[in-house]
Amino acid sequence: MKRLVIVGAGLIGSRHVRAVTQNPDCELVGVVETDPARAAALDVPVFARIEDIEVVVDGAIIASPTPLHPDHVRAAAARGWDVLIEKPVAETLADADALIATVKK
Repeated sequence: MKRLVIVGAGLIGSRHVRAVTQNPDCELVGVVETDPARAAALDVPVFARIEDIEVVVDGAIIASPTPLHPDHVRAAAARGWDVLIEKPVAETLADADALIATVKK
């Protein structure tokens, strides 16, 4: 059973929420979302920041706006989580290369 968190509950993030909750091999343990309306619509724990999560997590699906990907990937990788980054992965090739280096560490 993979315990997952989704970062961003917008259009794409909400699709990931549905996919994870429908997968019998996954458990959605929380969503990182700062928009109060989106947060209120979720039926799982909601966190303002990755750093606020205090439950066991195996991986994070990064579905936040692209400019936020570097910060979210760094925070998730620092906690040892696997990450799936929604496309586009980064705004520039240099940013994408930096994300790869971060995850490899």
